[in-house]
Amino acid sequence: MKFAALVALLISALTQTAYAGLVLANFELLYAETYTVDTWKTDIASAKAAGIDGFALVAVPPNCQAQDLSWQTDKIKDAYNVAGSLDFSIVPAFDMTYHFRTDNCPTGTAWNMTYQSTLISDASKQSATYHWNDAILITTREGSLYGDDYFSQMKGLLERQGVNISIAPYMTSYVEAAQKFGEPEKDAGSAFSDYPSIDGFYNEMAWPNNVRQNLTCDVDNAFKGAIKNAGRTGPYIMAVSPWYYENLNTNNPADSRVQYSDTLWYYRWNGVITDTKPDIVNIVSWNSWNTSTYLRDVPEANGTTPGCVELGDQGNYVYGINHTSWRTMGSHYTQYYKTGSQPEIKNNDLIYWYRVHRKNAECRGGQASASGGVQNSEFPNDSVFIWAAVRAQVEIDVFFGNDPHSQDMRPGSPKVTFSTVNQTGPQLFELPFPDDFPLNSSDVLYPHVLVYPANIHRLAYSKYNSVPITADCAWENFNPVVESLGPDFNQIIG
Repeated sequence: MKFAALVALLISALTQTAYAGLVLANFELLYAETYTVDTWKTDIASAKAAGIDGFALVAVPPNCQAQDLSWQTDKIKDAYNVAGSLDFSIVPAFDMTYHFRTDNCPTGTAWNMTYQSTLISDASKQSATYHWNDAILITTREGSLYGDDYFSQMKGLLERQGVNISIAPYMTSYVEAAQKFGEPEKDAGSAFSDYPSIDGFYNEMAWPNNVRQNLTCDVDNAFKGAIKNAGRTGPYIMAVSPWYYENLNTNNPADSRVQYSDTLWYYRWNGVITDTKPDIVNIVSWNSWNTSTYLRDVPEANGTTPGCVELGDQGNYVYGINHTSWRTMGSHYTQYYKTGSQPEIKNNDLIYWYRVHRKNAECRGGQASASGGVQNSEFPNDSVFIWAAVRAQVEIDVFFGNDPHSQDMRPGSPKVTFSTVNQTGPQLFELPFPDDFPLNSSDVLYPHVLVYPANIHRLAYSKYNSVPITADCAWENFNPVVESLGPDFNQIIG
C-alpha cells in the first residue's frame, strides 16, 4: 500500500541522536474534585509507566464560575505530596483563557496575582516542583489577555519573596498567525518583543489548525529559535497529542470541531525526535475529556468512586471510549526522545484505533450547532489505523467481520497483512472501511486481528470482539476508540 510505503520511509528517517529531555502531561484540575490521595497515586503510577516524568497541574480561577472551585488548593497539595514520594515532577500551570471580559468567567472574578503567587510560593517549598535553570517553571494556557505587565509584576512580587520563576506561556494568536501566514520566524520574534518578561514558550497547538494536512515542525522550530535570538533562557516546550475532537453541543459552529488527527500521535512524536528536539515535551492532556486528548482511564458514567467526573453532553463521546492503549504506544516514543536511540522491541504490542461510525453518518444527537454538524467533519478517513511493535516473528491479518465470536471475514472487506520478521521499529498501517458499509441501518463491523507464526499458517492468536463500528449512532462521535491485543499476546514466542 502507498500508505505503508510512506510509513516505512518515515521510520527509516528516525536516525539516532544523543538527546535527553523531560516529558510532562497537562493535568486538568477542573476534573479532580473527587480525587483522593490514592487516586493521585494511581494516576501518577500509570503516567510513570507510560514514560511521563511529571504533571503540569492546570488550575482555573477559583471564583470565575458560580460554582466555588477553591477545592483546587487542597487537591494541589495532595498532588505535590504524592508526587514527592514517587519521584514525580509537578509544574504549576494556569489556564489564563479566563478573564473578567470573557464569557467563561461570568462572575468577572478571574486571576489575581495574590492567589497565583501564593500557589507558586507554596510550590517553591515542595520537593516535587520542577525547576528550569534553578527557577520554578511556570506554564500558562494563553496570557495575552493579561499582558506582559502582569507577568513582569508577578516575577517582581515573587523575587521579593526569594522565589525565581521561568515563564513559558502558550499564546494562541502568535501560533495561529505563524501557521496561517507562513512567516513563523516573524511571528515568533514578535511574541518575544511584545513580551520581554517571558523566558520560554509553550506551543500547545499539537494538531493542524482547521486544515487537512499533517502538521510540520516549522512553527516549533521558529519559536525554539526565537528564544535564543531574544537572549532568553527557555525552555521551549513542544506539545504532542493523540487526537482533537470537541463537541459542546451549542449553537456556535466553532464549539463543535474535529482536527485532522488520524495518525497524529505517530507523526507528531516523529517530529519531536527527528526535527525540533525540544527542551521539554508536554502531552496536551492526561485528562482533558472534552477535547478527546486524554490518556487516563475513562471514569465510569454516573460514577461515585474517587476520580469520577460529570461530563454532561460531552459524556456521550467519552464514556466507554478508552484511550489507555495509546499510553503503550507513547512509552515507546518517550524513551526514544529521552535516549536518542530507537528502543529495542521487547514486547508484542499491537494498537489500533478507529471511530465508531462513518463521518457522514446521520446521528440522533450531537449536531446542535448552527451549521448542522461538526466543523471539519470531512477531514478524518473512515479507517482503522494499526501500530505494531511486535517482538515475535509472526504474520498478522487485520480485516472486518460481522460477528464478534467468529473469525469469518465480511464479504468485500479489505484486509491488511504484514510480517514482523526482522522488525526493528514500529510499523503503521491503514485499513479502510468497506466501500459498501453500511448496507442497512443495522449493519455492523468488528475489526478482526489474526496472528500466525511466520511461515506457518496455524492460528496462534486472535481477537474478534473489538468495539463495533455501527451504521446507527446516537451521538455524532469523532472521538476514536483505542484497542489493543490482550496481555496474553505478549506470551507468544515467534
